[in-house]
Amino acid sequence: MPIPLVLAALLACQAPPAEKAEPELYPAERPRAHVLFFMLEGELKAEPLRKALADLSTKDAECKLVYGPRKTQARPGAQFAAVEAPAALGVKEIGAALRKGCSAADPVACTVFQGSGEGTGSSSEGQGFLGMGSRDFVLGMSGDIRWYDALAGWRQFYFGAGKIGAKEIVSDERMGKVSIVGTGIQSAPGYAARMFRTLSAAGINIEIISTSEIRITCIIPEDSVTDAVRALHAAFELEKVEL
Repeated sequence: MPIPLVLAALLACQAPPAEKAEPELYPAERPRAHVLFFMLEGELKAEPLRKALADLSTKDAECKLVYGPRKTQARPGAQFAAVEAPAALGVKEIGAALRKGCSAADPVACTVFQGSGEGTGSSSEGQGFLGMGSRDFVLGMSGDIRWYDALAGWRQFYFGAGKIGAKEIVSDERMGKVSIVGTGIQSAPGYAARMFRTLSAAGINIEIISTSEIRITCIIPEDSVTDAVRALHAAFELEKVEL
């Protein structure tokens, strides 16, 4: 038998290589622990608090403080804390444990934004606006925000979980909006100020302001939209548009 045929026969007899098993992705493994956030009030008793949390630990996950308690001048008498706990535990059980070391423990929710720290310092402890730390500056601007922090470019806002804190909610369907749009908004200052001054001079009340990198939008009364558009066209020297 010629050599090429012999080699072909030998190769044909060899078993194909075993396929590498792919890792099993589903069902996904449930997390063993989660982190919950609380505002603590009253005199803090560190050891009873830590012991009460440790008693909630399981064989799969510890229950412990992972951040805080931290104080701030803007919220005297209150301290912020983050608790890592077994996933099966909720705010009710953890809150009860925390209250063994303080007079009150209220859960707070968190919203996180990414952005630069210009104007409020590079970190939560930095001296930012008006010589004030960014945390106290933000907390001082709103009573609804219970805690603020900054880490690696992320801005973290904590507020009462499931609570708005307003006396009433008012809706009005007779609202409209006007916007100025252009790439120059992000590179040249003064557009927002000119827009607001123009609407104010026209006697138009601004209810809500929304901004993006290339757009500034004002929510105004519906019956003022036409007057607002005309005033803005004149203020920004745009070509005449028939309405």
